[in-house]
Amino acid sequence: MEALELQEWMVFFSLEPWGSIREDYRAGMITSMLVNVNGGKKGGKAAEPKDFFPLYSQHSNRTQTNEQQIAIFKRLAGNADG
Repeated sequence: MEALELQEWMVFFSLEPWGSIREDYRAGMITSMLVNVNGGKKGGKAAEPKDFFPLYSQHSNRTQTNEQQIAIFKRLAGNADG
């Protein structure tokens, strides 16, 4: 796989994640719906998918600047100098 193709797949994954992280999030969505239709959580707050899968919220809350993303892509491509 060439570096450009890897970059394209990484960008695609950031927009449309797949695999176990996404599957666990879907399970959290179903679980939160079941909790909410059956009376909700204690304290009256609606359940959210992240309540049942905290790793997803950690993964999805990571933010990077454009400069950080470009630097990562350049390192992956073996072109750290620009």
